[in-house]
Amino acid sequence: MAYFPIAFIAPNYRDYNDYWLKAYGPGTTTPKVMALDSAASVTVAKLQLNADGFLKSAGGALVIPYLSGAYDLYLFPTEAEADSNTTANAVRVADNINASGSGGELSQAYEFDTVELMTDSTIVFPVGKRLHVKNRVSFQLGGGGDFIVNQIPTVSNPYGSLALLDGKVAILQDVVEGQSDVKQYGALGNDAADDTGAINAAHAVNDNVYFPKTSGAYRASSITLNDRAKFKTNGALLRGTTTGSLLIITDAVGASRDRIEIEGFQLDTTQNGSGVAINVGTNIRRVYIRNNRIEQFNKGIQLSGAYSSDISFNEIRNNATGIEIQSKCHALTLINNLVHDNTARGLSFINGDTRDVTIVGGAYQGSPIGIFADSVESLTILGDVYYETNTIADVKLINCYAAKIFSGDSSSLVSEASIVYDGCAGNCRIQGMTYAATTNSTPFHIMIKGVNGNTVIEDLTAAAGQTSPIDTSGATNAKNVSIGSINKYALNASNKGNAWGLTAEGVNEWSQELTNIGTTSSRTTLEHVSTTGRDYRINTSGIFRLYSNNQAAEYLQYNLGVGNPTLAIKGNFSNFDAYDGLYSNGTALARWSEVFAVTGTINTSDERQKTPLEDISDIEKLVAREIQANIKKYKWLSSVEIKGDKARYHIGVGAQTVKAIFESHGLDGFDYAVLCYNEWDDQFEDIIELNEDGSPVLDEIGSPKVSGQKLVKKAGDAYGIRPDQLNMFMLSALL
Repeated sequence: MAYFPIAFIAPNYRDYNDYWLKAYGPGTTTPKVMALDSAASVTVAKLQLNADGFLKSAGGALVIPYLSGAYDLYLFPTEAEADSNTTANAVRVADNINASGSGGELSQAYEFDTVELMTDSTIVFPVGKRLHVKNRVSFQLGGGGDFIVNQIPTVSNPYGSLALLDGKVAILQDVVEGQSDVKQYGALGNDAADDTGAINAAHAVNDNVYFPKTSGAYRASSITLNDRAKFKTNGALLRGTTTGSLLIITDAVGASRDRIEIEGFQLDTTQNGSGVAINVGTNIRRVYIRNNRIEQFNKGIQLSGAYSSDISFNEIRNNATGIEIQSKCHALTLINNLVHDNTARGLSFINGDTRDVTIVGGAYQGSPIGIFADSVESLTILGDVYYETNTIADVKLINCYAAKIFSGDSSSLVSEASIVYDGCAGNCRIQGMTYAATTNSTPFHIMIKGVNGNTVIEDLTAAAGQTSPIDTSGATNAKNVSIGSINKYALNASNKGNAWGLTAEGVNEWSQELTNIGTTSSRTTLEHVSTTGRDYRINTSGIFRLYSNNQAAEYLQYNLGVGNPTLAIKGNFSNFDAYDGLYSNGTALARWSEVFAVTGTINTSDERQKTPLEDISDIEKLVAREIQANIKKYKWLSSVEIKGDKARYHIGVGAQTVKAIFESHGLDGFDYAVLCYNEWDDQFEDIIELNEDGSPVLDEIGSPKVSGQKLVKKAGDAYGIRPDQLNMFMLSALL
């Protein structure tokens, strides 16, 4: 019986570390024996994955399992589930695979994201093993491609080799089957000859064109890529000799171009500062530009009307503009690009009508503006994006809609602001940014100008020495801007003019006085919630009113004058519909002393919201009559302490008495809504330091200085009665 290695790419299993692998007959839960070599000299029933996702033996050594015949494979979260063949929580990773030696060595390859991860691996690779690397990280050594493990070669390898930690080398493989090698069509790559004709000849024969890396450069003028073209290399230098575009992707007559890939190149030009490295025209779908280094052009990459395309893992530097996205580009993804030291803009969106753009990770730095976007709809920036050493702004958004920025590290050199929102239509968000202390004259991290609707700024983290990160002073038409969860120095919001809908909440420390915010038509909310115990305070001796929908007929009024402050409501006072029945008014620890009302409360009594109605039992009626017999008069001790003999009598029963009556008849009073009980811990409040005139001492940022805490209520408990429930209960005994 012949055994062959399973189809297994190790890092695919990295998310399942510590899981158990087990083989079965196809479509069954009948286990199959796995072997640890082709001779099946050692067999096992199951194998566990280590922390890196590699299979290990019982002794911890890395192994490759072998199987005979057709099989299914499952990964089990626990050993117990593997032993019991319980597949409910298992992950099926192979479905009716036939073990044979014809599957190709790549199917059993070790796969790595980068060359560095491969060369840093501590795995002892067998000679002849194929290693696959997905992404370029070193332009001298190439990148994405396949390597074969060998001993130190005795002959030179023109495609290069890399030293491995186990003393062996990984030899880079050259042309993949099915590609046209430009050197076979006369390209020299010696940085002298014009290779344009040879490249076009190779492309005329095959859409897949490969450029072997040479010690020089392939020189070429304009090259137009066919539909479904794949131009790939492992680090070859392609040098443009034209002031126009080097690699051109344009729509064909009567048909659009689709599925075009450009990967692994170094691209530069003899016409320093001129031309475009990669120019993608209109009506182009699914263009993938990955793992390239582009420099010295006027524009590194230009897209004009492309959609469903991907620009990822490129280094784009020393151009005027790194990447320029023109109008009518839709569904674009930019992942982990290093765009730096471009003289005008790193990434630029111009001419409008671009939408659904996602930028993930990478860096846009060392330029006047890192990312510039004009009239983009649905732009999302997320992941750890770095914006170091930009001089005007890190991200500048003009007339955008639904522009959202999640996380990132800002520049300290910007003269305008790190993030600028100018005239954006709404549904925008800035969240999770880390902002550095600015070294130029403008201290703001975020500048808001004329944002119109539903913009949220929250979860910002300040660097030491940073002053006000958010400037909304120019937002004369700003609407619905929410600022929250900022850990330091929140906002310059003075002289707001006609701004309305500004919300600031969850902010730890204010850097400036908030004054003259809005006009009589404004809707402004300032809710300060501090992790350091400081509350936001409104310093005024008058009446503070919050109006509903700009209507003078309805408002919430708080009288902050001398004496007892009062809270008044003009209009209906109700809970939100979404929170119906969820919250109480007051607590056992913080009770209202009296409630004045014209009529009584209305309690829901709809039978559709109740269990079936039951009769009151004879025992329960007996309890009710005994409670009636214990109705007494009494005075509250707190009233006696204040009023003495003038304290008035109240009529009722004692909660402990009611509890005892229930228990004497074998019933638990807490099973009925007549009886309540609450407990609380010690309660404290801040001690505010006061000046001689009684005003609070302020700290360095203008908040009252807290010197400690004092106990205001000791831990305790209290019993309670619900009179409406008790009255109905006693009434039942009279029937």
